[in-house]
Amino acid sequence: MATRKHQGLLVAALCFSGLALLLHIIGFASPYWYSQELGSITVHLGLWKGCFGISGLLVCNDYSLWDSDLEYYHRIPQGLTTIALIFASIGCFSLVVKICKGSKPGFEKAYLVATTTFGIADVLIAIALVIWSLFQTEAVRNNKDYSIYLEIFAAVLFFLSEIVLYLPINAPEPVVYPAMPQTVSYITTQQQSYRNW
Repeated sequence: MATRKHQGLLVAALCFSGLALLLHIIGFASPYWYSQELGSITVHLGLWKGCFGISGLLVCNDYSLWDSDLEYYHRIPQGLTTIALIFASIGCFSLVVKICKGSKPGFEKAYLVATTTFGIADVLIAIALVIWSLFQTEAVRNNKDYSIYLEIFAAVLFFLSEIVLYLPINAPEPVVYPAMPQTVSYITTQQQSYRNW
C-alpha cells in the first residue's frame, strides 16, 4: 500500500524521469552531438542526421540504422539509445499507472518495473555515449555539442529516479502495535487502607 510519503517519492521520481525522458528524446533526435565551424563551412551531426553548411547553404544527410556505409561506432549508439528510449518510456508509463491506480491489486510491482527499466535505460545510454565518444575521430571528440550533454544529464536524472524509487521498495513496513488494555492504578492513603481492613 502506498503511503503518503511513498506517493511523494513516486511524484519526485516521475518528475526526474519525465525530465530525463524529455532530455533523452531531444538529445537522441537532434543533430548536434558534434558541431564545428571551419571558416565558412559549418558541420554538425548527430545519431540520425549530419548537416554540412557552406556559406549559408545547408545540406543534410539522414542516417539510418541499416546504412551500410555507417561505421559500427555510429550504428551501435543508434540502436542502444533507441532501446533506452523504449525502456525509459515503459518506466515512465509504469510510474504514471502506479500513481493513478495506487495500491489496487496488480500494481504492486510498479516500483520494481520502473526501477529496473530506468536502470537498463541508464546503462544503455552510458554505453552508447562511451562507444560514440571513444571511437570517433579526434576532431569529433574535441567538438562535442549540446545533445551529447543532454544525454549525459538524462542518464544522471534516470539514476536519480532509480535512487528515489529504491527508497520505497526497501522501506520497512510501518510497525503497528496491538492496543494494550489500560491498567488503572489506585493511589490510596494509609488511613484508607487501614479502614478497608
